[in-house]
Amino acid sequence: MIHSKMYRFPYTRTGGMHSTYDVTINLVCRDSGVFAYEAWVAMAAGSREMALYFH
Repeated sequence: MIHSKMYRFPYTRTGGMHSTYDVTINLVCRDSGVFAYEAWVAMAAGSREMALYFH
């Protein structure tokens, strides 16, 4: 069986232009103990649209 948990939170850079990003992480755990994740990072509203996808 697969157990999935999604986390969403804002992240603001402390250097440079202090941009704020919306971060989404999907953490998956199988009964075997194997973990996997996928993450999305998008610029917050009011900025040019940009998104990154990690897995």
